[in-house]
Amino acid sequence: PNEYEAALKLSRALRALGSTDKAMEVSSQALILKPNDVEMTAVYAQAALGAGKPEAAATALARIEAAAANDWRIQSLIGVVFDQLGRHGDARAYYARALE
Repeated sequence: PNEYEAALKLSRALRALGSTDKAMEVSSQALILKPNDVEMTAVYAQAALGAGKPEAAATALARIEAAAANDWRIQSLIGVVFDQLGRHGDARAYYARALE
């Protein structure tokens, strides 16, 4: 977790292998050092979604939402989180922002 690039790559690899809980663990440890890092937060949120924990993803993404207001990938990811939370109207709004 002290080496950002290694933690990022490991978390992505773990998620790709289906080890979403371990991917969440690696990325959450890395986020301790850089709590507002957009890319690592997105990786954490994707792992959380894969682990069936959309609430954890929503909490993490709320920290970076303002910083990533112009990032269509983050806006789309927030839409996915809201879809999984059953907030489909909110999800559509974020999907529309992502398309802009």
